Amino acid sequence: MAFETTESGILIPKNYEIYVKPTEFQISERKLEGYKKLAEIKQFGIKYPTKFMKEFIGVELLDAQEYTFMNSWTKPFVLWLESRAAGKMLDLNTRIPTPNGDKTMGDLKLGDMVFDEQGNPTKVIYLSPINYIPESYIITFSDGETIKACADHNWYVHDHKKKKYLVKTTKELLKDYRRLRKNNHKNDGCVRKDNFYEYNYYVDLCKPLQYSKKELPIPPYILGLWLGDGASSDGTINSCNNDYIELCSHIEATGSFVYSIRNDRATQKRITIRLSDGTPLRTKLRELNLLNAEKRIPYNYLYSSISDRFELLKGLMDTDGTVDKKGRCEFTQSIERHDTLLNDVSFLLSSLGIKHNVKYSTKKCQTGIFDVGRIYFITNKNNSCFNFVRKHERLRDDIPIKSLHKHIISIEPCDPVPMRCIEVDSLSHLYLCGEKNTITHNTTLLALFTIIKGLLFNNYRTYICSGTADQSQETFKKIEDIALKNIESMTGLTDVFKNEVEISQANSNGFIHNPMGFTYRLYNGSFVKTLNSNINAKRGKRCECVCFDEGGWLSEEEFNVIGAFTTLDSNFKLGGNIDISSLPKEFPHQLLYASSASSIDTAFYQKYRDFSKKMMLGDPKYFVADINCDVVINATFHGKPYVPLLNRETVETELRNNPEKAQREYYNKFTQDGNANQIIKRALIVRNSYTRPPVLCNDTNERTFVLAYDPARSTDNSILGIGELLYNEEDGYTMDIVNVVSFSDLGLRRKTPMMTQDQIKEIRKILLDYNGEALDYDNIEIFLADAGSGGGGNSWVRDSLIEDWKDKKGNVHRGLLDKEYNNGDVYAKRYPNAVEKLKLIEPSKYKSEMFEALIKMVEADKIHFTEKYDNKGYLNIMEVDTKLMNESEEKIRAELDKLDLSIDEYENELEERLSLIEAAKTQVYKLTPDEEVALVQIDAMKEEIVNICRNKREGGKDSFKLPAYKDADTGASEATMHDDRAYVLAMLGWYLSEKRMDHIRNKKRTNNFDITKMVGVSKRPKKWGFYN
Repeated sequence: MAFETTESGILIPKNYEIYVKPTEFQISERKLEGYKKLAEIKQFGIKYPTKFMKEFIGVELLDAQEYTFMNSWTKPFVLWLESRAAGKMLDLNTRIPTPNGDKTMGDLKLGDMVFDEQGNPTKVIYLSPINYIPESYIITFSDGETIKACADHNWYVHDHKKKKYLVKTTKELLKDYRRLRKNNHKNDGCVRKDNFYEYNYYVDLCKPLQYSKKELPIPPYILGLWLGDGASSDGTINSCNNDYIELCSHIEATGSFVYSIRNDRATQKRITIRLSDGTPLRTKLRELNLLNAEKRIPYNYLYSSISDRFELLKGLMDTDGTVDKKGRCEFTQSIERHDTLLNDVSFLLSSLGIKHNVKYSTKKCQTGIFDVGRIYFITNKNNSCFNFVRKHERLRDDIPIKSLHKHIISIEPCDPVPMRCIEVDSLSHLYLCGEKNTITHNTTLLALFTIIKGLLFNNYRTYICSGTADQSQETFKKIEDIALKNIESMTGLTDVFKNEVEISQANSNGFIHNPMGFTYRLYNGSFVKTLNSNINAKRGKRCECVCFDEGGWLSEEEFNVIGAFTTLDSNFKLGGNIDISSLPKEFPHQLLYASSASSIDTAFYQKYRDFSKKMMLGDPKYFVADINCDVVINATFHGKPYVPLLNRETVETELRNNPEKAQREYYNKFTQDGNANQIIKRALIVRNSYTRPPVLCNDTNERTFVLAYDPARSTDNSILGIGELLYNEEDGYTMDIVNVVSFSDLGLRRKTPMMTQDQIKEIRKILLDYNGEALDYDNIEIFLADAGSGGGGNSWVRDSLIEDWKDKKGNVHRGLLDKEYNNGDVYAKRYPNAVEKLKLIEPSKYKSEMFEALIKMVEADKIHFTEKYDNKGYLNIMEVDTKLMNESEEKIRAELDKLDLSIDEYENELEERLSLIEAAKTQVYKLTPDEEVALVQIDAMKEEIVNICRNKREGGKDSFKLPAYKDADTGASEATMHDDRAYVLAMLGWYLSEKRMDHIRNKKRTNNFDITKMVGVSKRPKKWGFYN
């Protein structure tokens, strides 16, 4: 057969001849035609995988993603260095008004409050995933408002032809939103006629938004007067001779009073005002930074109550507004001097539900020619925008119908922009969006790469491995969501991939969630499976591809063990009637590493360095893609600029806050993690971290906690760490870090500094929370406290905690005592009721020892942390049906016991069958604000500990602290970072080490044991839990 080389370096047949393996069964002509068509599709996909993805999966890539995808297609060794947000319904930048100010669609979270069409607050009860390349349109309304929306976005519109309200999608509106005007068509006042078009749909205007009343230093009517016709320098207000008497009466109606009136030219008066408390208006304007500056409406005035906003509008219109004989109102300002004020007045009118248009023109007056902006609107006497009688009387009694809605006058396709949709908890399910409060209705590259490879090649086996099982399962879930169309905003997805997933009676959709690894199989023999963290259980597997997702901190051993899966084994057979020789030789087995940058001492950095060298030297087997934040910010789609998924300001802010982390995550720069004397590598912290919520109380009354407290010199900067003490026969005692309390952060959130006694009150409350209902602090293992000069722990901590105390309910609780500390026996006699649960620690004596103990505990995987928090507001928690797994294991073992299998064959078959049991569910765990704070504080603890360094001392104990001078790579130093959380962690690690040693020393030894329970001589191989 003749082959050709494609532009991507792939060998494919020049024709579509296919070969069928000899069989005793006859194959019909119809079936052969089907095989031929399938072969043609696969050959097209092999040659043009991204086009195949577009046509058959319904997904298009950004230009940089497509370049990366195509260059990775046939390379055996691939590494993707990915910046944060690199892989990744209304435009996310669409303004959404909320009771607490404006947000963008992209900023909204579950539970946020927005407004419905009646102007009432309503809760966001659903947020769709973001669709980054939807079919997008720009919708233009008759008031000049433009909104970007996807093709399937729902609009609540009035259909002029059907004369009723309907819900229609953008694409449905596109069909007949306008038509050429007929000459004999009667104008009924409801249809706009511009450029010979009639417009068929309109949306109603919203009612005034119900913002809460704010404390306003200047009465809103007075501020409106000054903004309209006040002197920027001294706070006086100008008025013509015909109006100043009425104006003064309206001023005094606000509780303010006129201090002086003087002539200002022949036709004007200049009025000086003092507020109700006698304060000059000028003083309050200065406090609001309004004097000698461009005029603007302060934030609180734009977001105050409806009545306050109407009073503000009346002040503006009484001085600088006009109304003609037909009741049409106008507010005019110079663009050069008052463009901000013009925009603010437009915003004010929108928040009051008043339709308006802004037009720009040139105005000639005595002092020259000016560019001006004019705001036109209509309101009625019941919603008057004037206090002046003569102006008010010109307003209409009723608002014309056309001023209560606005037409859709244009729908134009535009380049795709990231979008999402929301659902709100109102009867109508309507919410407001856009600058003028328009009423509307309510994956990653690696996942796609894995999907396409499995579809196009038979028997293609892929394993996904990450630093944690949670990360690899997250990638698997993205594949699953694409197949099941759970990503609602990805409207173009097809059923092609879903229909190829093999289903069974035990699993309805084919995606199996199992504690030993998530998996799915295709009918062509391909499969994808995630791996857990047990290296020994991974040895000996075979596959065509291994994807290391977020593997920047994986160890060299894990890379070597799992990378060996792709090593060809001539003795290895696929099983059944599968012929290994049928696999395409031009497609080698593949190792794909995808992650953000790590540090220069990691195995991932070595891969990056080696692969890059070989690629630059022309080795065709290697490809490295460096997709940093510059690529993301300057993204293109089909060669045209694409709305960035990341902005430069975010990157710069992160660089200021944590330069080392920002360099890694945004610029893909491998940094020096700490320095040469770093005591704990970040890779160890990543390995020891798991997805779980923090623990804020003893919810079962059966948990045991250790508390460690470091009272800092500045009393509000103290830290309290909480660890849960756990025990099992295999590992002995271990500890989970479940919460970290920063009293400085607590003081900021409560808007009051946490002084010494405030901290003691909070500590007592925390003790009760973690003790639960147990007597005498039985669920509190120990309370550790620093007794050094920094916190003065040897004095006020002991003195504050030793006495009995009462809670808010009047219940009496015993104090805490350290009997072994300085004069402890004296305190024990003085306070006989105190419980021996306090341990005061002298850092000069124990600090070095504590850090040494912590190092051992972390390296031995005995201290565990929460996974790095991504600020989503929720966690994906896997719940395992252990009963089902145990029952299935017993059943499978009974079947395997009847077979003549070696130990290795027995274990492999047991694992294979158990892995197909649907026994795990991923639950969305909604975090409370306090739980989110706890996760952030634990992350801060981890960041501190990886920057602590060892300072060697000759003839004495080593010291442990942050670098004395700012590290060039990490930015960490004693001046730029705290180490209080790291010290608290060292206290917890030291106590865990002591607890483990005591347990070993006190463990009873006996000869009365069952030899069959010893590891390695059990009758049967280990249970499924050992694989987890």
